[in-house]
Amino acid sequence: MAGEGAGNIIARRVTDDLIAFSGKTSPSKYMKFFLEQKVAESRRFVNRIRAEVATSSDCLTQLTAVIAEFEAIENQDEVHDCLLAAKDAKRGEKATLDVLNEVIAEAFDEIETHETNVEILDGALDGV
Repeated sequence: MAGEGAGNIIARRVTDDLIAFSGKTSPSKYMKFFLEQKVAESRRFVNRIRAEVATSSDCLTQLTAVIAEFEAIENQDEVHDCLLAAKDAKRGEKATLDVLNEVIAEAFDEIETHETNVEILDGALDGV
């Protein structure tokens, strides 16, 4: 009875579509195709996140320059609130940068896992 559920019908359709799209007919071959697609997606994702890292780094550099200019002003009472706001913004941007770098590291771990699985499937296919 479990084999007749709606989820199994959808899974079968997805599998059939994957077979039709990739031209691969054995499970190992279309799983390899699927994993290679996941690796490509992950690499595109990393590239997008790297662009965000570059933007965040630029913002951090600009905030550092603004803070240095505020600190150079002689009348600190005049710029006190602006200086505190700039330092808060810098801490926030640094936190964003740290999170983005963590996301990139996790994506590389995922890529490595998928590539290992592809190598395993390659070995299985060579034995067939």
